[in-house]
Amino acid sequence: MSDIIGSTLANKMGKNDPEYKQFKESFDHVNTYFIDRFNYISDELIHDIFTEINDRAKEIVTVVTKNMMDFCDLS
Repeated sequence: MSDIIGSTLANKMGKNDPEYKQFKESFDHVNTYFIDRFNYISDELIHDIFTEINDRAKEIVTVVTKNMMDFCDLS
């Protein structure tokens, strides 16, 4: 998820965006940044992030499912 959020914001947020500085300072903790600053990020960028998540939903479910099965084997 952090890869999707980080790459979408990095690719679509302009340097003139008021949130750009906050985003760059928080790039290592992009999920926390996204949750904390959600109300300050433009609606277009939020739409782009959720569209990307929706487009990659099958991949996300596959990763989560594999990790859940590996957890059972390890425990």
